Amino acid sequence: VRNILGIQAGYNGLSCPEDFQPIQLTVNTVRDIHMKGGSILKAGRGGFDAVKICDKLEKMGVNMLFTVGGDGTQAAANELYKEAKNRNMQLSIVGVPKSIDNDILFFDKTFGFDTAVAAASEVIRNGWVEATSCEKGVGIVKLMGRDAGFVALNAALASTIVDLVMIPEVPVQLDDIMKHVDNTLARKGFMVIAVAEGAGQELVATGQKD
Repeated sequence: VRNILGIQAGYNGLSCPEDFQPIQLTVNTVRDIHMKGGSILKAGRGGFDAVKICDKLEKMGVNMLFTVGGDGTQAAANELYKEAKNRNMQLSIVGVPKSIDNDILFFDKTFGFDTAVAAASEVIRNGWVEATSCEKGVGIVKLMGRDAGFVALNAALASTIVDLVMIPEVPVQLDDIMKHVDNTLARKGFMVIAVAEGAGQELVATGQKD
């Protein structure tokens, strides 16, 4: 492989190339990217148009495309594959699962997940410090996880200091939770709760996830 391009801002970089120019990925360009947070290509949402993207890939002479991302990115890549197949394009599309939520089927662990758990564990420890500083203190830590509670659950296990974990996969019984809170405060004098952002949505007025 002699020519490797980095597409900026996700699919926007292919459907709107005039706004997001591709980056030539050379040895010098990528030498120290592991030392930097985020991505030198910048993340992006939306911008997916299979027809426009295939047109651009043909024009650029790209014959292999790596799609790095979660379920949305890979679902779009599948649509891109269908369009390329209809055109008989000489194009290989390789899906690389990357999701801090770890919510991609058929994979035990996606890269990015361990980093998210480590960061969440540190936040939980901060919540513990706050909770133990007050009489009957309750530290509530809200973590990512709209549809999957892997980060909250694994961070709680890693920290060993969480008294209650709420995840979207398990319906919330409010009475049971309040009893557990009362019992824990009576026993310990403080508690820490880790909540995935999608947990308890069935209790809100609309019942819809936001």
